[in-house]
Amino acid sequence: MSSSFAKPFLALIMVSIVIMQVPLYSLPNGDQPLAVSHPAAPAHALIPSHGIGHVNTGGKGNAVNPYALYSGEPAPMGIADFGVGPGNTPYYYNTTAFLGIAKINSLSVRGLPSSGRAMSFQLNVILQFNTTLGSYDYWIQDVAEVNTTQGSGTGVITIWNNIWNMSANPSTLNPNSLHGNGSIYLYNSADYFYYDGATTAGSSITSAYPTTLQFLVKSYQTTYGGKAVPAVSFTYNDGYGWQTFDNVYFQFATSMVRDNGFVVNGNSYNPYRTFFDAELVMGGPYSGYNTTDKASSVNFSLEYYNGHNFKEISNAYDFGSDTAEAMSNVLTTDYFDSSTGQFYLSDTAGSGSLTRTYSSSYSSWMTVIGSISKGYLYVNGTNVTEFVNDLVNVTMAPGTYHFSIWDASTKQFITVGSGSFTLLPGKGVTYELSTIGSYNVTFAETGLAPGTTWYVNLSNHVNSGGISGVTYTVSLFNGTYTYRVSDSGRLYHPVYANSFVVEGKTVLENISFTPVMYNVTFMESGLPTGTAWYLNLSTGQANASVSSNVSAAMFNGTYTYTVASSNKMYEPSAFTGAFTVSGTAQNIQILFSPVEYVVDFIQAGVHPPTWSITITNSANLKDTITGAGDRGVLLSNGTYSYFVSSENKDYAPSAYSGSFNVQGSRQSITITFHAVNYTVYFNETGLPKSASWIVDIGGHSESSTGTSIHFNLTNGTYSAGFPSSSLYYADTGNLSFKVAGKNATFNVKFSEYSFITGSITPSTASIYINGNPVSHSGTFNFTVKNGTYTVSSNDSGYHGYNQTVKLAPGQKVTINIVLSKIQSTSSFTAIFSHYFEYILISVIALVVLAGAAMVGHRRDK
Repeated sequence: MSSSFAKPFLALIMVSIVIMQVPLYSLPNGDQPLAVSHPAAPAHALIPSHGIGHVNTGGKGNAVNPYALYSGEPAPMGIADFGVGPGNTPYYYNTTAFLGIAKINSLSVRGLPSSGRAMSFQLNVILQFNTTLGSYDYWIQDVAEVNTTQGSGTGVITIWNNIWNMSANPSTLNPNSLHGNGSIYLYNSADYFYYDGATTAGSSITSAYPTTLQFLVKSYQTTYGGKAVPAVSFTYNDGYGWQTFDNVYFQFATSMVRDNGFVVNGNSYNPYRTFFDAELVMGGPYSGYNTTDKASSVNFSLEYYNGHNFKEISNAYDFGSDTAEAMSNVLTTDYFDSSTGQFYLSDTAGSGSLTRTYSSSYSSWMTVIGSISKGYLYVNGTNVTEFVNDLVNVTMAPGTYHFSIWDASTKQFITVGSGSFTLLPGKGVTYELSTIGSYNVTFAETGLAPGTTWYVNLSNHVNSGGISGVTYTVSLFNGTYTYRVSDSGRLYHPVYANSFVVEGKTVLENISFTPVMYNVTFMESGLPTGTAWYLNLSTGQANASVSSNVSAAMFNGTYTYTVASSNKMYEPSAFTGAFTVSGTAQNIQILFSPVEYVVDFIQAGVHPPTWSITITNSANLKDTITGAGDRGVLLSNGTYSYFVSSENKDYAPSAYSGSFNVQGSRQSITITFHAVNYTVYFNETGLPKSASWIVDIGGHSESSTGTSIHFNLTNGTYSAGFPSSSLYYADTGNLSFKVAGKNATFNVKFSEYSFITGSITPSTASIYINGNPVSHSGTFNFTVKNGTYTVSSNDSGYHGYNQTVKLAPGQKVTINIVLSKIQSTSSFTAIFSHYFEYILISVIALVVLAGAAMVGHRRDK
């Protein structure tokens, strides 16, 4: 994937490009942030990659593993600085700004249907600062999302940013933590992120290739409530000039102790278990989507601000690891511009692998010192970068170059040296524009562990860079100087004179480092007074105490601890934990609470749809649980009482209340429910004394010789029947009624049947009562309810019979029916009658015809 830098660069056949350095604008003064607006929630967010479990810390050969999260494609592809140099040697630096440059020659990707041809370019860095509350690490992202169209040679570019909390400190992003143009959104049930979409020039534009995207993030300080707080500005340039679209300040950090700015640290992982790295990468568009390079060509370079100018990173990998958006089918080749010596990585479509490309064992550097407040460094006639505050330092490929400085105040070029400089692999050149009268000043350290990197920063703006040996020498003119000393991990406290004077001779400055320790206090709460508790630290320290606080002096670093109590009725909220000491004292809360056991309340009997149980302890603390079916509750040891209720009053518990003890184990309590019954009474009148009668409800019958019958019924609608005896019947017939939460009484009146008896002649004749046929055998005895009835009879050849009778209760009426025959006429009489009818009809017809003729005659006249 990567060309070997063991081969001479001049032997490589490469495409040379010229990266034009845009003058760096001064860092924001922080007087006022941009006005806040709150857009609608974004449809997407860049997702942090999942961290790793094991953390290596410090020491040569014990650096972080850049391949811990990605060992092959798909991966975020581009350029990254993990803080790991040759020989797996870790290093540390911090800076106030990073500049990422992506030159797009062509761009064509294809992802899932949900992401299509969209992809993103991401400048990802880690911001770190400390307050009195602890250390904070935030993932800062300056992003361009490009919606490509295959083969069109154009893309729609949208600019936005994200901020994620990667701190060990338990505080999370919330609406009161950050202040900027954007807003804070909930990504899932636990993670929040900050988002702002740019509305400045160059965002949401269609751009033709080739085009160049430049991303710039700056760390600075502003004021909030009259106190200094850290802030970050987000800037981009995609052909419409530099556009700052968001300034975000961390308004909660008013007790700031140290602002490290952006950090690259190969000694350890961040608390989120990803990297303290800087990366400019391309991958999927958002939300962890991946995409595939179909036919692209993109050049990447990454630079950081060293206090004087932007400088390219010295050790480059062709992939990043902090983001979950990745890309496949990417082939990386490392190049440098043969004219300016500037490195860049070229990504094209093809099968590749993840690797480190150029490193400090090959890359060189050039430092020029001179009394020039502002200017520009030219390499072989090309403007490369700024020259600010008397110094410039650049990373370059080995080779021979001509250097000159443009002095902005005199508007003249100053040639560096008498001719060209040859830069060798892994080595650099420091040149002062005037070296007459300079003397060597040597800084010598004692106390650092072997391989620990340390730094010397002088008041004349000379910065040593990382020093791996025990001495550092610089040539200085006569004068008074001050300086600052530090180590890469802030693990040691330096003791030194802080200033010296050069007076025509060499100077030796001795620096003594001692390990830094900070007080970490573990504060217990929740245990009864006088209870012993135990604290074991990963350093091997073991502590037992009956007081609420335990303190330990700790070096900077990440540690774990375990806690326990002698009283097993209490347990800590977490038996283990981790913390990081980073330059300040810390307080860690240890919360104990009573051990809780499950108490199961088992529902038995009938099942009400909803029921509640209220549990009360000796301190009268109440907890009510409402629901259906069985339920469980966590309770500590002790005595409790409970009260049971049902929302549906059709159901009731066998016992409404009770008590129980929790004594170090799980237990079950059965709550039995039954249906609630109500009494329904039926009272009779009209029956003789001691007469038996029956009430039937839904197939269940009850009988009695008394005057009352009752049923026990639940709420509902019912129908009661009253079967008749041979002598009596119920006037009410069937009775429909409803039981609704109370007892009920119904009166039933019985009446004595009446009787219709008699005989009929002929015995074959039909008999009808109120028009309804009844059967008989010539004699009859009909049982009927009291009232009025019509008795009728008929038979062929007989005259009909009809009689109305009115019956009182118990009355008997006897009717003897004799039907009389119908007398028949002679045949002659029938014939004559028929003939007479025919003559009569004929006469009538003739009269009608004659009348019609007369009418017609009158009309003729």
